[in-house]
Amino acid sequence: MGLTTSENYTLSVDKREAKLTADTYFGFVRGLETLSQLIHSKSASDGTTNFYIPGTPVVITDYPLTRHRGIMLDTARHFLSLRTLRRMIDAMMYNKMNVLHWHIIDADSFPLFLEKKPQVTLTGAFTPHLIYKPTEIKEFVEYARVRGVRVIAEIESPGHTRSWGLTPEYADILSCPITNGHCAQPPCGQISLLSPKTVELMTEVIAQVKRLFQDEVAHFGADEIKIDCWASDSNYNNQNISDLCISFQKKQRELLGKDKKAMYWGDSLYLGEDGDIIQFWNSFSNIPKRYKVISYSGDFYLDCGLGTLFGQDGVWCGDLKTWKHILSRSIKSELEDSMFLGAENTLFGEMNNDATTDVKVWPRASATAELLWSGTPEEAAKDTQERLFHQVSRLWWRGIASTPVTTTYCTIHPDKC
Repeated sequence: MGLTTSENYTLSVDKREAKLTADTYFGFVRGLETLSQLIHSKSASDGTTNFYIPGTPVVITDYPLTRHRGIMLDTARHFLSLRTLRRMIDAMMYNKMNVLHWHIIDADSFPLFLEKKPQVTLTGAFTPHLIYKPTEIKEFVEYARVRGVRVIAEIESPGHTRSWGLTPEYADILSCPITNGHCAQPPCGQISLLSPKTVELMTEVIAQVKRLFQDEVAHFGADEIKIDCWASDSNYNNQNISDLCISFQKKQRELLGKDKKAMYWGDSLYLGEDGDIIQFWNSFSNIPKRYKVISYSGDFYLDCGLGTLFGQDGVWCGDLKTWKHILSRSIKSELEDSMFLGAENTLFGEMNNDATTDVKVWPRASATAELLWSGTPEEAAKDTQERLFHQVSRLWWRGIASTPVTTTYCTIHPDKC
């Protein structure tokens, strides 16, 4: 499954049969989900339950508006169990989303197990037990694939990399590894742009990602790079630090290979080669046409409005983004069709763990899924609300702990609310 994989399908249902046709296996996955959503149930007087599809005959020819309909989960600030990740994949299939962006490494921890450099993981993870083993990742990626979900690994660098250098062998690959203001939040530490061991370790990290994930895209992060971190180190005197950083990123891109696309956050100093992907959150007007773009504006952040990691009110992206707010947003703006791939809901992990993941994502990501699949405009929000009532019920029935859309009364009597 990749960026160009067809998810188109045609579903026809009459009183006798249902017929589903599709170009690919993944089109069948989407069509079967639609079929499940058409089925209603009604309790009979004898205590049995009857299942039926109202309004037959029905013919649906369907396809997604966008190629990238994603959710980003952060497993570096709080470790998320594979059980939680698999449940997220199930819910994404139920909502026809097709990309899990796995923010697997950050300054806080390094849970990605490196077979050839195990001490990096064993010292960089929160504990030796909170790691993702290679066999577990391979099984998870396949679990996602058969449900129509690609898994893209993000290797955040050169900022947010304190967890890379906790083993003695690589202790000298970190710059400013203390809380001294040279990072967006603790713990601080950026990759050294001068140590030869930096490229040595980066080579193995990228090789491991390519072995385990096998997607055509790998994410290199590169947000919140602090030039003053390196500038505070006397080893960088008389050096053009921006050029050094770009050289490091170009080496990263070279190690990934020309058979894959790189993805970067929009404030990266280097944006890759022709056809690479920028995950951008503000104006698209200055992006060269040789790149592809994924939107991740503050309108799609799922951790907004929940306070900071220090218990303070407010975050940069303001209030909590409701499903109705998400549904009313523009996802494309001034971009040309050939550049735009889609968008993601992002759930950074400062205030999220296994217990809170489902309720923070759903049903708000269901609204994003609607926007990215169908392009529903704001004026259709009431109809979407009624359909979200039913979707939340289906998610609960399937074991996904979705937040309610409204009260039970309004769910039963939507015409009175």
